[in-house]
Amino acid sequence: MLAELRIKDFAIIQDLRVNFAEGLNLLTGETGAGKSIIVDALSMFLIPRAPIDLIRAGAKEAQIEALFYDVSHPLLEELSIQTDEGLILRRVISPQGKTKAYVNDSPVSIQTLTNIGSSLIAIHGQHEHQALLRPESHLHILDAYASLVDRLRDFSRLYDRVNSLQGQLNTLRQSVRERAQREDLLNYQIREINEADPKVGELEALTEEYKRLVNALRLRELAEEAYLILNGEDSALFRLKRAITAVSSIRDYDPSIQEVLDLLGSSHAIASDAVAILRDKRDLYEANPHRLGQVSERIDTLKGLLKKYGTTIEEVITYRDMATRELSELKVSVENEENLEAELKTLQGLMMAEASAISKIRQEALGSLEAEIIEELKGLGFKDPNFKVSIHTGLEVSATGIDEVEFLFSANPGEPLRPLSKVASGGELSRLMLALKVLLLKRQKQTERIDPSTLVFDEVDAGIGGATAFQVGKRLKAVASTCQTLCITHLPQIAALADHHLLIEKSSDQLSTSINVRELNLEDRRGEIARMLSGAVTEASLRHAEELLSAKGETWP
Repeated sequence: MLAELRIKDFAIIQDLRVNFAEGLNLLTGETGAGKSIIVDALSMFLIPRAPIDLIRAGAKEAQIEALFYDVSHPLLEELSIQTDEGLILRRVISPQGKTKAYVNDSPVSIQTLTNIGSSLIAIHGQHEHQALLRPESHLHILDAYASLVDRLRDFSRLYDRVNSLQGQLNTLRQSVRERAQREDLLNYQIREINEADPKVGELEALTEEYKRLVNALRLRELAEEAYLILNGEDSALFRLKRAITAVSSIRDYDPSIQEVLDLLGSSHAIASDAVAILRDKRDLYEANPHRLGQVSERIDTLKGLLKKYGTTIEEVITYRDMATRELSELKVSVENEENLEAELKTLQGLMMAEASAISKIRQEALGSLEAEIIEELKGLGFKDPNFKVSIHTGLEVSATGIDEVEFLFSANPGEPLRPLSKVASGGELSRLMLALKVLLLKRQKQTERIDPSTLVFDEVDAGIGGATAFQVGKRLKAVASTCQTLCITHLPQIAALADHHLLIEKSSDQLSTSINVRELNLEDRRGEIARMLSGAVTEASLRHAEELLSAKGETWP
């Protein structure tokens, strides 16, 4: 239940506190007094974007704060917010468009605030009955009556999943040609690299071998020449050995020459090793045209790979590995397409079965909805109304199933049933909307689900008067017995039925305009209803006001 609303620097309101009570809370006042501003302030707990033009001129920010009692919401448990002493929702709106939201002084996101607010408040505006002129709204009303709202939410998710899978499949199928071409290219490239089987460092080694093979004869001549210099007649080794012999003789007389002898010995050993290597190399340096051709061909193969797949053999191998992975992914995508087709087929079957089941429930609910609406309309001043729900089944499936629904109406006996847009006046639409709301609230009560707990009617009684207004008031009174109801009205017949009557007054001076709210006692209510009856408080209007209040059970001495 909404217990208190505080509005600060919002529209023309500087600072205002409004207290509410259980039952039917009526807000009355002159046209332009600011009644709808209070409703606009409540709507700030329901909408994500707050219009900055509602901040009072000259103010730094606007604040709206609402106190509720006896509330519960799953988000409150998730946020560990206690509500034993009440729940306070607060929204702060800055001129820059930034909004801060609080629940019991704990900062929360705007989405959290509006989720909680929507579970506590529902606002029915003075032009909401115009929605009845749109056939698409009729299906939502039927579904609410048939308790299909939660089931339709699940069906909508299933419908979205089917559409998503279909979109994925379409994308895959559109790229079949491109995918096949890519697979062929990748297979060719991988096969070409694998057949060549390049090794890291191989090209460098082959290049050196190629140089040796091309210059084999010259290399053999040079190796032979070096070998003979070191090991031929009167060679370097022969002379080095003679030098060692001479120095060895000197050592017999001068031991200090031993260092020279050691160096010469080391040189002889090194030169001997060099001779052995030269001998082996000389034997290897032979012309081999066959091997030269093989090496040349292999070098050309590796260089061809480098032109296509990288600047180094490492990059070529890396490219092959990447191509292998991509090819594997393409093959997986084919499997995915098959899996998607199977999943889509299954979900389409489930979707059509659920759509048919929902359609059946709607068909079963039609009769009772029509009968109950007719009874409600009779109570709202229609003498012999007729109401029928036209349903067309078997259409292409949508997020709401396979049905199209339209309400048909006749206000007077003998008139044929026609769509609401062609037969209903503004006053008739207002009463029809109220009848639907009363009926839906009854259904909620039957299912022990009253959500939200506070209903706000902003001049939903527009376009009616007289005895019909009194009947509308009785229906509002019935709604208020189920959940707290706030109603802005200009009809004295409705105002007389209030459990809690608030008068909205606007005052102005040369500097500013302010709005005040005053709770009316019985005597004040008589005067206000008298004003609503005739535009001025007169003896006649006061007596009429007493009559209206007496019908509710109020008495005067």
